Amino acid sequence: MSDYKKVNFDDIFKTELPKYKFNIPTPPQPFKIETSELVNLKMPKPLKYENSIFKQQADDIKLPLERQINSIEHIAKSAEVHANSSLEEIRILKEQLELAKAESKGAQRDSVFSKIVSIISILIAIGSLVIAIIAIL
Repeated sequence: MSDYKKVNFDDIFKTELPKYKFNIPTPPQPFKIETSELVNLKMPKPLKYENSIFKQQADDIKLPLERQINSIEHIAKSAEVHANSSLEEIRILKEQLELAKAESKGAQRDSVFSKIVSIISILIAIGSLVIAIIAIL
């Protein structure tokens, strides 16, 4: 087979060198894990969310948010009431606008009538002057 002889490394490394009087240290053995040891390892139980720090953090955040939600709902209700009152005010203003338009049309008719009357009165005054001048001559 082969010409090489099997060497036991433990014997080589434990040999003493007489002249120097020290031992050569043996190299460390690699760490070996058997598969049966892995199977028998006890793994910690997974932590439930209800008992975790994440739930506590979520609860800490949730409380201020609930307070904010309540105040935001209050603001929304107040805004809705304000919007409804504004709509009612707009309806009233539209009615007042229609009344003002109707009144302005009546006033316009009255002003036209008064202009016609004033023109007729001016014509009568001029006619009476002309008649007076003719009578004097």
